Amino acid sequence: MLNLVIGIATCGRADVLKETLNDIARQTRLPEKILLSPIDASKDLDLSDLNELLAERVQVVTGSPGLTSQRNTILKHLETNDIVLFLDDDFVMHELYCEELMKLFELKQEVAGHSGRILVDGVNTGGLNFEEAVSIVCNFSDPVVYKTHDHGTTYGCNMAFRASAIKEHCIRFDENLPLYGWFEDLDFSASLAKKALVINSKQCMGVHMGVKSGRSPGLRLGYSQVVNPFYIAAKGNMTHSDAVRNVTKRVVANFVRSFNPESWVDRRGRLLGNLKGLYDLLLGRSDPKKILEFKK
Repeated sequence: MLNLVIGIATCGRADVLKETLNDIARQTRLPEKILLSPIDASKDLDLSDLNELLAERVQVVTGSPGLTSQRNTILKHLETNDIVLFLDDDFVMHELYCEELMKLFELKQEVAGHSGRILVDGVNTGGLNFEEAVSIVCNFSDPVVYKTHDHGTTYGCNMAFRASAIKEHCIRFDENLPLYGWFEDLDFSASLAKKALVINSKQCMGVHMGVKSGRSPGLRLGYSQVVNPFYIAAKGNMTHSDAVRNVTKRVVANFVRSFNPESWVDRRGRLLGNLKGLYDLLLGRSDPKKILEFKK
């Protein structure tokens, strides 16, 4: 029998995380375990007043800081018969998400990785609050569409994996992609997709609030936007044409919007990071870990 484990790597968003955790109680199929991987538990977690059904399932696991390291810490605590669902600490699931996810993994033994359907992604806007996200998932009126397609990559805010496949193929998140990661989700799932089937589905739905706190500053993120795709392409987990296309898109967007930036985006910081990344690429000295040298 398969067990469902929800894994959440978190940093600096204790209030958001508590709302997200309590909301899991709406699920028609509850997880057997919830693994929380904070950087500093005393600052990142507030586990008071948790729903009783959830509180007994929560386990705090600790390790090195950084999104990839924190997710690897979660992987270390999985059993072979687990399905691990990685959620961002600001992702709100439709009440049927977990039920439909486990049906999928139980019926389709060949599936090793999965991402669901994003109804609204606050990352692309100023973000959503918890009440808005819950309202969207609770009032979503389209009928559930039982449809999957072979995608080969997953989106980090909601992605699930068969632990047996991860263990068999020794797949880990690349800790050379530090801090917020940037494309660490694509890199991980693309590594797995070389060995097994990774799909997306329509029936597992949710809303990504896109909370702005706890994310990398503009300079660091801008550098990662340029350097990480080429690093991942060099590993064979992204085509070079996709890397060029993605980097071009980010640089152009940051340049154009730097003249009239959104209040919630440090466009000029990102653009400066983009330029530093391009300069290092031209000189052949780019390194994703270089952002650790940048001032916050």
